[in-house]
Amino acid sequence: MLENRNPLVSVVVITYNSSKYVMETLESVKAQTYENIELIISDDGSTDHTIEMCRVWLAQNNNRFPKTKLLTVEENTGIPANCNRGVRASTGEWVKLIAGDDVFFEDCCRNFVNYIQDKKIFILQTSLNLYKDNFEGHNSIGVWEPSKKINFFALSANKQYELLMYGVYVNAPGVFFKREIFQFITFDEEFRKIEDYPFWVLATKSGFKIFYTDLQSVKYRIHSGSVQQKSTAHMNSEQLKVKEAIKLKYYDSYRSSFPYYRNMLYNFLDRKGFNKDSPLSKLIYSLTFKISLLIIWYKANVTR
Repeated sequence: MLENRNPLVSVVVITYNSSKYVMETLESVKAQTYENIELIISDDGSTDHTIEMCRVWLAQNNNRFPKTKLLTVEENTGIPANCNRGVRASTGEWVKLIAGDDVFFEDCCRNFVNYIQDKKIFILQTSLNLYKDNFEGHNSIGVWEPSKKINFFALSANKQYELLMYGVYVNAPGVFFKREIFQFITFDEEFRKIEDYPFWVLATKSGFKIFYTDLQSVKYRIHSGSVQQKSTAHMNSEQLKVKEAIKLKYYDSYRSSFPYYRNMLYNFLDRKGFNKDSPLSKLIYSLTFKISLLIIWYKANVTR
């Protein structure tokens, strides 16, 4: 059976109080040089004007797409549940999720379809351009690329699963999914604020390898507040607790691993009120990070 050379790509725009940016996102979908796109907007109980803005935009641009849908709910359900609703509503061979504040490069879907022909891939990581606050050239932070020290995407699914216990090597805004994978895996709705990391863990544990190509797909917006937060919160208690809960759920060996004891130390220091920018916290973070890198390198390059 010949593979479809013009597959339907389902673009799922994930929104929640996205009125400030969502028009940019939708216009970038409209501007795609690839024609066969199904557009789904999945909103998670926005209380601003997001839903009405999307409804008006769809009415004005409906002819651009073979299929469009606007999904709404009365109450906020969390990011994973919102993603699951969007995916369930999709009918394309491929699914591309995008947040309602990011934008596509205009050749994103066309380049993806050309690349994916005749390849057995269910999850494909592409490259991203990072921007601070807006997509003006002077606000470009750089290009996200995978680590050259740890060639995560060259590894088997099982090896990827092992390494995901130590860190996250996949950047969700640049990922395409074959819709068929969602017959076996869905986003874990137990963790309301994080949809991607549990999915990578579950996918690789289930035998689905994550592939990579350096095609640029998305302009990813990093808001000023989050930039500052990421640079200072070395031992963010809430993030640590969520990631630890994920690892405890999906890794039987986690309780005897280095990351488990490292996080116990971080949580202890956080409870004791150590300033996240203090010299001691920075030193501990730096040392434990380097130890983690050594373990990861060993597992990726030496162990079988």
